[in-house]
Amino acid sequence: FFDMAWDTTLEMGGSLLSGHTAQGSTQRVVGMDLTFKHSPALNIGGHPWTFQSEWLRKDLGTVKEQDGWYTHLHYRFAKEWWWGGRVERAFRLPIFDTNGDRLSYQGSTLRRTIELTWAPSEFTAIRADFCHAALETEAGNCLDRRGVLQFVHTIGTHPAHSY
Repeated sequence: FFDMAWDTTLEMGGSLLSGHTAQGSTQRVVGMDLTFKHSPALNIGGHPWTFQSEWLRKDLGTVKEQDGWYTHLHYRFAKEWWWGGRVERAFRLPIFDTNGDRLSYQGSTLRRTIELTWAPSEFTAIRADFCHAALETEAGNCLDRRGVLQFVHTIGTHPAHSY
């Protein structure tokens, strides 16, 4: 965690998970992440934004099994409105047979998402997402397009009141 300025921070992190499988081989997951936040006060006309990126890799013994990454940008353009965009990429996806047994790893997927959020309070938000994903395999490509409308209402713990 680094304070770059009074309204800007940089956070970097790493993860390592390692263990043995039932077959006795070593399995390892490695990850790195980066978050850059800019949060000026809204009363001086500022527009907060957050940039996040993360990479993960899974290995089994000396064989690279899977890896992938995402990058996300979230921008507040008005007091109650946010827009965002996200790009994700995953490589060497597992292919399963009809019994659920893994046959091989192949292909990759690329997903792009845009979002628009209206948050009239700290407890309520309505978010609309549109996602376009492409799965690329040796057998061919497959496209997935979907829209999501989400209503979020938070109850329970929340920031203290000013009174």
